[in-house]
Amino acid sequence: MKQDNVKRDNEQAVIENKTAEKGETGLNLKELVRCYLKHWWWFAISVVVIVGAAFFYLKVTPTTSTTYSVVMFNQDEDDTPASSGLLGSLMSSFSMGGTGVNLDDEIFRIQSHEAIKRVVKELDLNKDYSAKTAFYKRPVIYFQNSPIDIELTSGNLDTISQGTEFELDLKDHGKKFHLKVKQGTFKTVFNDDIPGLPYTVKTPLGNFTLSTTSFYKPETNMAFKAYLCGLDDAAAVEFKNIDVYLKIKKSNAVEVKVDDTNSQRARAVANVLIELYNQNSMSVRSAQSRATLDFLNDRLLRLYSELEKSGSGIAHYKETNQLTDPSAEASYIMKMKETAGKALVEQETQLEVLKMVRDFLKSGENKYSLVPITSVMGADTEGINKSITSYNELVLELLHLQSSAKGNNSTIKLLENQIEAMRGNLLSSLDRSISAAQIAISRTNKESSTVDNRISNIPRMEQELTNLMRDNEVKDRIYAYLLQKREEAEMKVARIMPTGVVIDQAWTDNESIRPKKGMILMSCGLLALILPAIILFGCYRRQFETTSGSALRKEEDEIKSETD
Repeated sequence: MKQDNVKRDNEQAVIENKTAEKGETGLNLKELVRCYLKHWWWFAISVVVIVGAAFFYLKVTPTTSTTYSVVMFNQDEDDTPASSGLLGSLMSSFSMGGTGVNLDDEIFRIQSHEAIKRVVKELDLNKDYSAKTAFYKRPVIYFQNSPIDIELTSGNLDTISQGTEFELDLKDHGKKFHLKVKQGTFKTVFNDDIPGLPYTVKTPLGNFTLSTTSFYKPETNMAFKAYLCGLDDAAAVEFKNIDVYLKIKKSNAVEVKVDDTNSQRARAVANVLIELYNQNSMSVRSAQSRATLDFLNDRLLRLYSELEKSGSGIAHYKETNQLTDPSAEASYIMKMKETAGKALVEQETQLEVLKMVRDFLKSGENKYSLVPITSVMGADTEGINKSITSYNELVLELLHLQSSAKGNNSTIKLLENQIEAMRGNLLSSLDRSISAAQIAISRTNKESSTVDNRISNIPRMEQELTNLMRDNEVKDRIYAYLLQKREEAEMKVARIMPTGVVIDQAWTDNESIRPKKGMILMSCGLLALILPAIILFGCYRRQFETTSGSALRKEEDEIKSETD
């Protein structure tokens, strides 16, 4: 039995040695290369088929390119030095513009849905026309040069709920026409031959009329396609092709990028997008300036009437009381009251400014208008100034949203409610400040009366004349200042400039054209060589394993017969 075991061990050792020797040889690289050369036609067919398919793909696929435009945003240069003196300090913050441009906000406005919808409407981008003259040719993407135009004659194309696709085959040099119309996803609403153009087809969404344009050539056979949709749908599609971003950080330059299969259309989109944005921003700023100008004109008319009455009252008082030289008669009292008089002028001026702000807020015409006076100088006015600034920020945000959003926007309604609440709080604060100012004036008047009591030789009429002249002086100073602000407002209205200045007109980067011809051909050529190589290697390996297995089994049988 031990001899049998030793015999089996020897047989197993011999077999393992043979297997190891066979394994050391492994796959023969030369044989593999010889196999590849023998089947060279596999590689030739693969290159012809795959690279040919790549050529056909590049031939029929529309190319997409990228168009760029650069806009520089300038800061407002509307701020002018404030008038010197008390009144200039009190009213130095009339809201006449002068706020810097927030680039993030402007980028949002340029790329907003409403802004893109205006571009779509301006350029008729909700009508997409294309045509193929042969199956092996790239389709022609039309923009403002389509040979056929389609109009919705029984409704408003801008507001249709579904897109409509038209397929018009022109054959026999413009003698035969076949029209297919789809609405929605898969619903075909018309599919028949038509006698010619123009032609009106009836659909559930309305009647569409197909007609030729000046670019139409009847001798050309083609498969014409068109897709018409509403403005909102077209704007949503166009939004994906537009990107607006800062060109360089910490700069005022913004770059507009548009991807499109028609470079002329892309350039038009970029240029019109910026042009319409500037028009809209200029109209908003013009409306703000005119609202301020209207307020100033109204106040000037009232002050002019009050000044006329005040001047007539002084003249009448002098004539009635026979005061020929009031300055000489009042020199002594004016010296004594100089300090109190200055304080009283400041307090009364502050009171008038507070009343002007209150009247402005109470007026229904100014419900959502910027408060033109944002800084009131004087004691205990810091809270009022902060409240006015916060109110103007909310109103300015509302104006920005109204210029770029729809009327039923919930954000606008929320802002309007906030403005209403803040207006009520601000009016309450103004009433308290006016009461405080009136108390301060009363206190100053009492101090002035104390001085008057010490001067028993000054006649009563001199005191009355002083009051009349002081009232006239306050009105005159306010009137002069408002005249200056009106002139500034008129200059602003006359010189409103675009917010964004185009420094690079829209241009198309030819290197951005895709698909990339060289990359696709190189990739397909490499694939055409690798694919048959992998297949042949697999076949060769299976053949090698089969042959090796048969030879090994034959050797095992020989070894067993020798040992027996």
